[in-house]
Amino acid sequence: MSRVFSAVLLSLLLAPGASAQEPDPSLQLVLKMIKAFTAQDPETMSATLADDIGWYAILGDTLTVQAESKEALLTGLRSYFESTPSAHSEVEESFVSGKYVVIRERGYWHEDGVQRSQSSLAVYEVRNGLIARVWYFPAEE
Repeated sequence: MSRVFSAVLLSLLLAPGASAQEPDPSLQLVLKMIKAFTAQDPETMSATLADDIGWYAILGDTLTVQAESKEALLTGLRSYFESTPSAHSEVEESFVSGKYVVIRERGYWHEDGVQRSQSSLAVYEVRNGLIARVWYFPAEE
């Protein structure tokens, strides 16, 4: 587990009103999925996703469908992991609002021998204990 991920998780668990014995289950689910992404482990990711998950990218006033099923999403992720084996993410900030988990994460990868990174904002909708929808907003350097 990365140092940033550990620090964010610890700060969330010890935040005012939070109980170290009872962390928010929706946040825990999303963090499990992000940790599995960083480990490039689609099987563990699969356990966090609804069968009919919708994965969307938002750019300005345009919504692009990235995947509309668990199978389609995992197929795309497997291909991505093959093409970008250095890809990993760290959670920079997060909060929970009802059934929504908002995450600001920083993605890292190597390109032409140089480490690159960008920060993105994502909103995860959790329903029935699974991630049902994800909206990704434009990345920033």
